[in-house]
Amino acid sequence: MPFGVFVSLVEPGAIETNFDQTSEQHSGVILTNTASPYRALYATAERVSASMRKKRISPDTVARVVQRAIEDRPPKPRYLAGLGLSSVLVLRARDYLWPPVSKRLFAYAPYAQGEPGAPPGSGPEVPPHAVNGGR
Repeated sequence: MPFGVFVSLVEPGAIETNFDQTSEQHSGVILTNTASPYRALYATAERVSASMRKKRISPDTVARVVQRAIEDRPPKPRYLAGLGLSSVLVLRARDYLWPPVSKRLFAYAPYAQGEPGAPPGSGPEVPPHAVNGGR
């Protein structure tokens, strides 16, 4: 790992907090306003939230996963907390699909001329002292 820095992502599912209550209080005004252009969007979000509320986990569960991420040596890149099988499968599929997509996407990123790996004549010229410490 470069510089000895480890980064881990903790991905919790729905957590038992006051967030939903606060969200419901504020979205209620829009849901009851038949003229609101956001009404359908908020109604969809409310249906998704209602479904997620059935599967909420406690903050303590998430805290235990965070603690495990801190104590693991070496830590894993990703920790999942309170996600059902279907969510885990979607995330795993993303793990396999994103690398080839990003490789193709960033293959066309411009190089600075003189940057290691840059094709000749690509990008703006970079002074020698800015590339590899001027060596």
